[in-house]
Amino acid sequence: MINGAFDDANPATVHMWAYPDTGAWDAGRNNREFVAAMPQWKADGLNAFTIGIQGGSPQGYSTEQPWDNAGFTADGHFKDDYRRRVGNILDEADRLGLVVILDLFYHGQDHRLRDEDAIRTAITEVCQWVLQSGRQHVLIEIANEVNHHTHYTHGLIKAPRVHELIAHAKSVTHQGRRLLVSTSFLVLPPIITPEVLTESDFVLLHGNGTPNPDRLREMVEEVKTKRAFFETLRRVR
Repeated sequence: MINGAFDDANPATVHMWAYPDTGAWDAGRNNREFVAAMPQWKADGLNAFTIGIQGGSPQGYSTEQPWDNAGFTADGHFKDDYRRRVGNILDEADRLGLVVILDLFYHGQDHRLRDEDAIRTAITEVCQWVLQSGRQHVLIEIANEVNHHTHYTHGLIKAPRVHELIAHAKSVTHQGRRLLVSTSFLVLPPIITPEVLTESDFVLLHGNGTPNPDRLREMVEEVKTKRAFFETLRRVR
């Protein structure tokens, strides 16, 4: 589901996603078929999902990601075609009563943003766009798995500093309203940094890599023992 707005601007890799019946890749078709499938997800009991502006690996787990699914220009402006495709998904989710966790950055693509100013520009533009549209079913995830030691080119997106971006996203307002913001962590110690736990509006923990479902419950309970969690809970309430 993360790739509902996916495209590939790299002519050396775009052929990898060609449809068997046409022999060509079509980002619009991918987006239309994604939206057309959403009512079935709702009927099957889904109530929330994540969509990524920079997507996720279209191969599942990839050592390298040479394709170009940046979603933003080098200086951080939200590309019009991505804005349109993401908007199609958000609108259908709103119609169905589904919550969308909108992920902004993904490793393997974040290097296409020129610098830290571009990263902040990207966050500002997306948050302003969501807020000004009046959509109230969208949560913001700054980035996916920020504590993986090989993920992300920009240090600002990595675990030690990503709380700065959460704060930046929270500072974007429209008519007195802001979006709820977090980022996600892999199951690697520490589960989540105190800075992120304090700054976030909600907690996102990944389950991949856990040995059994009981570990997921343990992770939740571990987070609940953190002082920063209670400070966050008190602030949100």
